[in-house]
This record gives sequence, C-alpha cells and structure tokens, in this order.
Amino acid sequence: LYQLCQIIQNPENREETALVRGAVFFIGHSLWGAQRIPSLKYSPMTVLPVFCTALSTSHQLVLYEVVVQVERLVTKHQETITAPSWEEAVSVLELLVTRLGILEDDMKQLVHTHLQATIGQLEQLAMTDSYAGSRSRLYSLVESVSDISPEASVVHL
Repeated sequence: LYQLCQIIQNPENREETALVRGAVFFIGHSLWGAQRIPSLKYSPMTVLPVFCTALSTSHQLVLYEVVVQVERLVTKHQETITAPSWEEAVSVLELLVTRLGILEDDMKQLVHTHLQATIGQLEQLAMTDSYAGSRSRLYSLVESVSDISPEASVVHL
C-alpha cells in the first residue's frame, strides 16, 4: 500500500496516467473493494489525501478511477467511516468537481453519473444522521454541482 501511495505522490509519475490510475484502483480495491485484504487495517483518512494528489494529473481516466473508488467507499462501507474520513472524502469530491472541465464528452456522462451517485448517497446518509462530516461542506458540494444534479438534490438544500 505504501508503494502504491508513493507511485501517486511521485511528481515524476504525473504524466503516467495508466500507472497513477492503476495505483488508485489497487488502493481502493485492497482497502474497500469486494475482495479487500482484511489484514490491511488502514482508515480511509490515510489514503484519501493521496487521491487528491492523484487528481493533480488532470487526466480523465484518473478522475474516473478516483470517483469510482470514493463511490465504492461511501456506498459500501459508510458504517466504518469516521468524521475525519468523511471530511477527507468531501475534500476529494470538491477537488474532483474543480477538474470536471477536463472531461471529454464520452467520459463526462460516466463521471457525472458516479459523482451524482456518491453525492446522493452522502445526502441520504445526512438525512438519516449517519453522516458525521460537516453538513455545510456537504451542502456546498451539492450546490457546486447543482447544474448536473437531480432537482430533488437541490431542493434538499
């Protein structure tokens, strides 16, 4: 896991899209994927900042992989996420939203779908008091994507 994080954090790898995407994929799958490795006892808080670094590559495939891994974390493992990890997940999503402009048309809808599913799940968790992060940051995130959000999401603001 350490080596995968080092791959992403190494500035020399910023142009190596496949390498960075693969590292994000394997980090997510090893920690919260369907075939996760139970002996790896790392909080999402330890690796989500690395996903922010991965987004600095500004490649649409890396954006896609990050949003898919965060979606998997939020939808499948929300019961294990602590307040600081929620905050970091929102930070990753906020940064991802600022990078949406780099998406080509064929990838735009796919990323938007995963992003909306993730944010929608966060909203559902907030409505049931299962979300321990900052509500104001979550609502700011929802507002920042209101142009691609379903009307019901915006109404909850």
